[in-house]
Amino acid sequence: MNIDLMILDNNPVSRNCISEKIRAINNIDGKADHDRVNDNNPPQSMSANKPITLSIYDTDNFRDAVNTINRLKIDIVIINISSIDIDKYKEDCKQLRSIYSFSPIVALSNSAKAHDLEYFDYIGFDDVLDIAIITPNILWRVITSAIQRSKNYHSFHTSNQRKLISNSLLKLLLDKKSLINVAESSCQIINAKNSSSNYNSASIYTVHDDKVECIAHSGVKDSEDTVFEFQKKIYSLKHSGEFTDDFKYIRRDLDNRTRFTIPLKNKNTIFAFLKIETEHGIVHPSEELRYYKDMSKTLSDIFILAQERERFEQVYRQNIRLINEMSSAAIGIDKFDSVTHWNHQAETYFGISSADAIGKRLFGLKIECDWPVLISKLYDSLNDNVTSDRFDISYKKNGSEEDRILSIAITPFSESNGSFTGYLLLIDDITEKKHLEKRHQQSMYLESIGQLSAGIAHEINTPMQYISDNLSFLRDSFNDTARALKDIKKSLLSKTLDEDKLNAIFEKADFEYLSEELPLAFSQTTEGVNRVCTIVKAMKEYSHPNSEEKVATNINSCIESTIIISKHTWKYHSDMEVNLDPDLKDIMCHPGPFNEVILNIIVNAADAIKDRIGKDASIEKGKIKIQTLGKEDFAEIRISDTGGGIPQSIQEKIFDPFFTTKAIGKGTGQGLALSYSIIKERHKGELSFETVPGESTTFILQLPYK
Repeated sequence: MNIDLMILDNNPVSRNCISEKIRAINNIDGKADHDRVNDNNPPQSMSANKPITLSIYDTDNFRDAVNTINRLKIDIVIINISSIDIDKYKEDCKQLRSIYSFSPIVALSNSAKAHDLEYFDYIGFDDVLDIAIITPNILWRVITSAIQRSKNYHSFHTSNQRKLISNSLLKLLLDKKSLINVAESSCQIINAKNSSSNYNSASIYTVHDDKVECIAHSGVKDSEDTVFEFQKKIYSLKHSGEFTDDFKYIRRDLDNRTRFTIPLKNKNTIFAFLKIETEHGIVHPSEELRYYKDMSKTLSDIFILAQERERFEQVYRQNIRLINEMSSAAIGIDKFDSVTHWNHQAETYFGISSADAIGKRLFGLKIECDWPVLISKLYDSLNDNVTSDRFDISYKKNGSEEDRILSIAITPFSESNGSFTGYLLLIDDITEKKHLEKRHQQSMYLESIGQLSAGIAHEINTPMQYISDNLSFLRDSFNDTARALKDIKKSLLSKTLDEDKLNAIFEKADFEYLSEELPLAFSQTTEGVNRVCTIVKAMKEYSHPNSEEKVATNINSCIESTIIISKHTWKYHSDMEVNLDPDLKDIMCHPGPFNEVILNIIVNAADAIKDRIGKDASIEKGKIKIQTLGKEDFAEIRISDTGGGIPQSIQEKIFDPFFTTKAIGKGTGQGLALSYSIIKERHKGELSFETVPGESTTFILQLPYK
C-alpha cells in the first residue's frame, strides 16, 4: 500500500511530533519534509500485516499546501488546528476542501471538544482527533479508514457521474440535432459536470487527413495559440498509432489546471478528440481511466449515429427535392372520358399504375375524391372552351383516412374544325403547401402580437403610473388621518380636547385639503384600473385562439379590440374615427386571422400617414376612419386613411407577396398578401381598395355571414 500524506502545521515542534507518530507506524526514519521506505525492505502495517510505503510532506502554510496538492497525488491531509486560529483561517480550510475534493482531511487538536464537531464538518474536516491521546495504532486506523471511505464514496460518485453523463448524451439523439449541435450540447453537458472554476472548459476537435477543426466548445475560451498548439498535438497523435488498440488518454498538468485529451474512435480509427480542462479534477484519480473510457465510447457512438442520421436526412432531403422538381401529374382524357395519358406523378398521387389506368374511364377508377366538383368544372371548361382557373378538391390517397388537397387546372382540346377531342388535367398535391401557409399565417399572427407588446406595455404603463402615485397619496393621507384620530382619542381620554385643539389637529392633518383631493385620487385610481382592464381585455380578444372551424363572431367587438391594442401605432400622428353598425349581425369567421387583417390595414394606414406628414410639414395630423355596414348577404368593413393614396403604377401589385414600398428592414411585403389570402381563401370574401393618388385610400372587406 502506498500512501502520500501531508501535514499542515505552523508549529515546528508539534509538526515534528506528528511526523514521529506517523513514522512510528512502521518505525520509519528519514527527513521531515519527504520520507519514503526502501522498496527492497518494506515495513509491515501493524494492523493488517501488509507492506506499506508512506510518503510524508509537511508545510507550515496553506499556500504551500495547495501548491503541493496541485502538483502531487495526496491521499490524506492532516491539519493541526491547535497551532492556528481556526476562526481566522476558516475560509482557507474551506478553499482547501474545495480544491482537495477527492480525499479526506483530518484535523488534530489539543482537545477534541474545542468546537462542536458539526462546525468542523462544515469547514471541511472529515474527522477531529485529540493530539494528546492518539497512538500510532489509532492514527493508522484513522488514516486507512478515512482513505478507504473516501475511495468507496468517490467510486460510487464516479459511477453515478458516468451514468448521468451517458444518459444526458444519449438524450441528444432523441432531439434529432445535427452533428455540430450534438457536439455543442455534449460539450455543455460535460463542462456542466466539471467543478465551478475560471479555468474549466470542454472542446471537441475533428481530425481529418488534411485538417483539424474545433467543432464545439463550452467554458473558458482558448487563445488562438493554445488552439493551434493543441491542433498540432492531436494531429500527430492520430497518425502516431499510439491510440490504435487499447484505450488511452493523456493527462497533462498545466499552470493552473489539468488537461485531459481523450480520443473518439470509430472502431480503431480516431476521428476526433475530446479536450477537457479542469482546475480541480472531475473524478478521483483512481477512477479516471474507467470514467474517460466510458465517456469516449458513449460520445463516439453518439457522434457516429448522429453522423449517420445526418447523412440519411441529407439523402432524404435530396429525394424530396427531386420529387418536388418533377412536373405536375398529367392526366389525358378523350371525349369518351377514357384515360389516354397517366404520368409517373399521377401514379404517385393515386397509387394506380399507368398500365391499370390507361384505357379505363376516369370516373371508374378507384379514386376517392370530390367527383361532383371535378365533373362540374369539366363541363364549365368545355362550355367556355378555355383553360379553367385552378381549383381545389379533396381526395384520399391510397385509402388513407386523412383528406389531402389537389389543385387542378383543366384544358379542353378541340380539332381544327372545332370538334371536341378531350381534356388535359394538370394536378398538384398542395396539402403540404396548405399546411405551410396555415403555419405561416400563425407565425405572422404571433409576430404581430410580439410587435405590439412594447406599445401595449407603454399604454399600460401610463395608467399604472398614476395608479401608483395615487396609491402613495392615499397611503400618506391614511397615515395622516390615523395620526389625527389617535391625537383626538388621546385628548378625549385626557379630557383636554377643546375646539382650539381640535382645529389644530385638523389643520395639522390638513383635512380640508384631503376632503377635496381624496375623492379625486379614488376616481383617478379607478379610472386607471379600468383603463388597464380595457387594454388587457382587448389583447385577450385580439389573441383569440385560431381554429379550423369558423365561429359566430361579433366583428364590431374584434375591430374595437384591435383599435385599442394598436393605439400606439397611430395615436401620435392620426385621429381615429369609428362608426360601427350597432345592428350588424354576427358572422361566421376565424376571429384570430380576421383580427390580423384589421391590424395589418390599420398599421399600414398609420405608416402611410406618418410618411406623408414627414414629407409635408403643413399636415399636422392624419385621419383613419373605420366603418362597418350590414348588407343583405355580407358584412362590409371600410377602412380609410389620408396617407396619400396608392400610385397608379403599383396598384396591381399591392396584394402580391413580398411587394412593399417601405424601406428595407421595415416592411416584409407579407401583410396585405396574407390579408388577401385570409379574406379570399379562408372566408370566401372579398378584399379590394379604392384610392385617390396623393389623397387617400379605402380598403373594403366583404365577409359573407355564413
